[in-house]
Amino acid sequence: MKFGNFFSGERRQKWILYYFDYCTLKLWLKDRRGDTQGSRTTLQLVEKQFHELVEQEISKVNTFYLKTHARILGKIDSLRAVLVGTALGTPESSGGRKKTDDLRNALLGQISHIDSQLNSLWAFCWSNHLAVWKIMKKHDKFTGLVATPWCMNIAEQKEFFKNSERFGLALVRFSECCAKVRNILTGRNENDDARPVSTTGSQSFTRQTVKYWVETRDLMKVKTVIAKHLPLYLFDPKKASRDWALISTVYYDDPATMQLYEGRLKKLEGAIAVRMRTYEGSEHEVFVERKTHHENWAWGENSVKERFSLDQDDVFDFTIGKYNETDFGERIAARGLSGSPAAKAPP
Repeated sequence: MKFGNFFSGERRQKWILYYFDYCTLKLWLKDRRGDTQGSRTTLQLVEKQFHELVEQEISKVNTFYLKTHARILGKIDSLRAVLVGTALGTPESSGGRKKTDDLRNALLGQISHIDSQLNSLWAFCWSNHLAVWKIMKKHDKFTGLVATPWCMNIAEQKEFFKNSERFGLALVRFSECCAKVRNILTGRNENDDARPVSTTGSQSFTRQTVKYWVETRDLMKVKTVIAKHLPLYLFDPKKASRDWALISTVYYDDPATMQLYEGRLKKLEGAIAVRMRTYEGSEHEVFVERKTHHENWAWGENSVKERFSLDQDDVFDFTIGKYNETDFGERIAARGLSGSPAAKAPP
């Protein structure tokens, strides 16, 4: 399927005026294909006009995105305010079963509406990302000039292109609404079941994961479906402004053989990964980790992750062997923490 037909099918009818006008720009390029083969002056004029048109379209998309995101966030905040103090009641309470059912349906209806709006806006951003890139590839092919990096640099400065922060904030608040609705409908506070994160020196925690590939276009669908059934785990809820955090990781290996990389890639029994990792917001603390892979179905053993943390200033000394277990013990004691230098946990 040609991209023009695909893009037309992806557009939401109510928002059709605000999408990047890929088809018009493509026809504009085709109509001026001869001019691009002419004099340098003519080519420069065509390029100037095309760049202006592209920037206008990008600005149009971005303006609509900002207004729509603000509106959705406003709806989420309004629902959060309504949910404070709301109680489902019982069929025997004043108003009887009909009042209870009406409230239940109203709450679920609001959650579904916001879910639909978030997913529609995510799809809007995704399809426009693709349209901008596609039209620039067409431009480069027709003119023989390379303008894609220039255009993508302009687009990447716009909020609809770098939308993860804004969608992350909306998802955090949406998850809060979903959790409150579940609390109202079940009469049980999910926070009562939450286990606090350990603040001791031990890095022992149980985790078992199943990983799936999810296409970018479907990412918000997966997140909102999960949010409607399970609370969003946030390591520090007070600082939560999005549903994700940046992670920086450095892997160690023998560059001559890449033995560790190959073992992990092939999931060989006993394959090891050695790495150092920092998390956004706490870059001063560096985690030194060793992961050992085991096939549970074959050997009856879970994979193991062992890790401990270092101060950023101690990393270099550790890598050259100057920082040892005694230094680490002193670090733990100075912080008033407990726990062994390294602890094992399923990855």
